[in-house]
Amino acid sequence: AEGYEEAQAAFAEAGAIHALAQALPCEAALRRPAIIALGSLAASNMQNQQAILETGALEVLVPQLCTGSSAERREAATTLSKLVQNNEEVEMLLEDMGAIIPLKRELGLMKQPKRKGAEEQT
Repeated sequence: AEGYEEAQAAFAEAGAIHALAQALPCEAALRRPAIIALGSLAASNMQNQQAILETGALEVLVPQLCTGSSAERREAATTLSKLVQNNEEVEMLLEDMGAIIPLKRELGLMKQPKRKGAEEQT
């Protein structure tokens, strides 16, 4: 979208990344919008991705994949997927944190095992 990259840069320069990262350990009412906004700032923007990493956001986002509400898990997974996009450093960090499988599961990228007794529909 036209102007999106300029908006990302303007928000980052205004200190939005740091402010949003500070909201991550807060209650859900603040955390979820912060997760969404960080994902928007990270999308296809390596400079913002690096700035987000430097805030320590992964230490809050990764646990959200397992312990957050379903909405928080989904938003954390979406933001993490934007952080890992074209960024091998983030991919390696997520792997070291054991987050790749929960991330793929939350994004629906893993085949779910069929439940016993479930019949296949034809």
